[in-house]
Amino acid sequence: SREIAPAAILNPYGKGKALYLNFLLDEYHPFTIATGKPDKTEGRNDGEFDHPVIQGMRDIFQAAGINLTDAHKLPCGSNYAAYEHKGIRYLFLSRRKNWSRGQYTLRLNRTFHVYDLLRGKSLGSCDQISSVLEPAGVRVYALHHKPLPQFSAEIQRKGRIMVIDCGAAEHPGTLFRIKVCCNGRELRKLSRTVTPGELVEIDPGLEPSGEWEISVTRIADRQTRIRIFRYQ
Repeated sequence: SREIAPAAILNPYGKGKALYLNFLLDEYHPFTIATGKPDKTEGRNDGEFDHPVIQGMRDIFQAAGINLTDAHKLPCGSNYAAYEHKGIRYLFLSRRKNWSRGQYTLRLNRTFHVYDLLRGKSLGSCDQISSVLEPAGVRVYALHHKPLPQFSAEIQRKGRIMVIDCGAAEHPGTLFRIKVCCNGRELRKLSRTVTPGELVEIDPGLEPSGEWEISVTRIADRQTRIRIFRYQ
């Protein structure tokens, strides 16, 4: 490719496979590798796609079980990771400062209800995510199989103890941020991030005084409940 000879090494690791490339994937358009046909939007001549390197790369990707027609389109200089926790899939994407336009498409292979965790908003029901990532930008998405239910967190006081219930109807993997403030100052040792299904008790100490503000925020869409308690 260009001034170097493209090479790829495929190694099995347990049940997985690692594919090492000495070139950027954008130098071989995914549509071309997967189909052997030119993508007319690239503005190239058909003859450029008859090179045996293209066929060889297509065979290597097929052997690795990679279908590039369904692969993500990521900006150059980007990092991508995906993992699953309690039935919720999380996607992470970041990029360095470079000349790339930052355009990306994440193909989800099925329909999910997508939430942008850093911006705290719902993207609705979709099977792919397309946008532009600014230099040094980061995106984190949570993929739910169904929409989040109506927010129903409860904050109560029992004696001097404050009790938070994030809602039994929530999906088990949903994340909530509990923020505890006393007289306008956050007490970070008492604040925490939790999942539903358990009662959280906030102990203000043996001799609490002043105004205590407890807020519970569902991270996926920033819905929030706030209660204020006053101790004499």
